[in-house]
Amino acid sequence: MSTNAAKTRLAEASVEPANGWSPGTTKFYFVADCRLIESLRGKLCPACGHAKSPRQALCARDYRRLPREMQKALYRRIGSGYEEAFETAMNQLGIASVYWPEARR
Repeated sequence: MSTNAAKTRLAEASVEPANGWSPGTTKFYFVADCRLIESLRGKLCPACGHAKSPRQALCARDYRRLPREMQKALYRRIGSGYEEAFETAMNQLGIASVYWPEARR
């Protein structure tokens, strides 16, 4: 990502709601991108809050509830379709509020 694009995304993040994500949004901003990365690194499923493996988008139970094409889409890279795939998966699972663990400090 170029420096100008990063600055634009950071500026856009300041006008987004504090939670950084809501169903039906088509844009993901800097705050949401950071949360998606943290979620992928973490051990808690963003859909239900149960245990998951690091580097997996969801716990096995929620992942298996998705259609095969949606499962494959969750292997896209951030910035190359992962954000949209994540949003679609949350909508498919009927998740109105994503479980974002508090950032480690």
